[in-house]
Amino acid sequence: ALNPLGSKSRSGHAGVGKRTVARLYAKAVLCEGPSPEDAPCNGCAACKDFEMESLGYVELDVCDGRGAERARELITIARSQPWTDRRVIAIANADAYEPEAFDVLLKTLEETPSATTFVLLARDLKGIRLAGQSRCVIYRLRPLGPAEAKQQARALFDSHTIVYDERVLDVLVAMSQGMPAMPLSAYCRAR
Repeated sequence: ALNPLGSKSRSGHAGVGKRTVARLYAKAVLCEGPSPEDAPCNGCAACKDFEMESLGYVELDVCDGRGAERARELITIARSQPWTDRRVIAIANADAYEPEAFDVLLKTLEETPSATTFVLLARDLKGIRLAGQSRCVIYRLRPLGPAEAKQQARALFDSHTIVYDERVLDVLVAMSQGMPAMPLSAYCRAR
């Protein structure tokens, strides 16, 4: 079951789906009428707004070399009054934070209002300081197996109404090494 409070940490290779999982989690937390499985209902105003732009979901990427600036931005966001009853703040590439900036982040994690959930996204869990890891529930995302990867790629292509040849799909899935977003990304680059 999803807990709308606290911090989550997702780690895994680039393209494994960390941001997608963070967004799905945020949508479930912000949903006004979740199912018994804590999945978003996709019918309430929060779910419909999430597809456009959610006021309750903030995503920051610290991989741009401006870690200290991003930490200050995070403090401002975390201390501001949320627009919704609940808020999810996702920090992409949290393992790229410099130690000083991570200390600011840690203090913010500890002093944030209880209706705010942080999701730390990292490729390498070792890059997250132990003090940060101790405040998180850690989920390691792994690449998909060949059958799952092909099924996922097929669903992704179908959802974008992309016509594809099965042999090309097989090649793209093999190249993706189980990373869910890679077949579509490779297809788009090739066009």
